[in-house]
Amino acid sequence: MSDVALEGARGVLAAHGLQVEVERAGHAGDMLIVATPPGRIEDVRACAAELRKLGFHYVTIEIAPDA
Repeated sequence: MSDVALEGARGVLAAHGLQVEVERAGHAGDMLIVATPPGRIEDVRACAAELRKLGFHYVTIEIAPDA
């Protein structure tokens, strides 16, 4: 998976008002990890379908109080 997908993920999240950290993980790079504060978890979940369309099979949420 290319960095274009990772940049696309940042764009999707930013379009929903989320300025969060993202990283790619997994052997195939098909997992997206989104670090978000607890109060924004539902906002990230609302973006999951769009993020999967970018090629991420898994979208995981890391609860980061300082994010």
